[in-house]
Amino acid sequence: MSEYHNVEMWIGGKFVEGANLKLKYEGGHKHKFVNVDLDRFNLDDISEMYGKCGGKKPIVNFYFKRPGVSLEMGLRTINKLIPDLSIQDLINCYEGLEDPVVLYAEEIDDAIESILTNEDNAPDETEMRLLMSGIDFNDEYEQAATQQFMETETCVDRVQNEGVGTENDVQAKGDFGENQNNEG
Repeated sequence: MSEYHNVEMWIGGKFVEGANLKLKYEGGHKHKFVNVDLDRFNLDDISEMYGKCGGKKPIVNFYFKRPGVSLEMGLRTINKLIPDLSIQDLINCYEGLEDPVVLYAEEIDDAIESILTNEDNAPDETEMRLLMSGIDFNDEYEQAATQQFMETETCVDRVQNEGVGTENDVQAKGDFGENQNNEG
């Protein structure tokens, strides 16, 4: 059974970082599409919508926002190299919801800028820690969604800060294979 959603597409603007590391889409305007069949939705449909909104640039990066979260945490690139996976992620996010699908088009003036998508907007370690500090780990969803990131970061930090960890360190962080003893 097909699932139909309204789609809001923002074009003509750029992503900028505002106060308190808040990401926003500055400039541009919003267009609405009604009853879009998400079961048949693909990158060509997004490109066609962009054209119908008046978009004329040959190089455009498309994004969607996950419902129910801020732009900083919910913005996802629709990867042109593997668009089917990106579109499937979009569909899964909005499945069963009545929220409109929110798409953004960021027009690129330079082809190299398209390859280096959002390099300036990629959060550094300090920004990521600030974002992580606002997560409620008593919430089961947030705990599950961030667990892998936190475990990986903890393991990497331990290795960088202390060199080779002790046997107890490795066991405390989980089973990473056979323990190695670095004695003499």
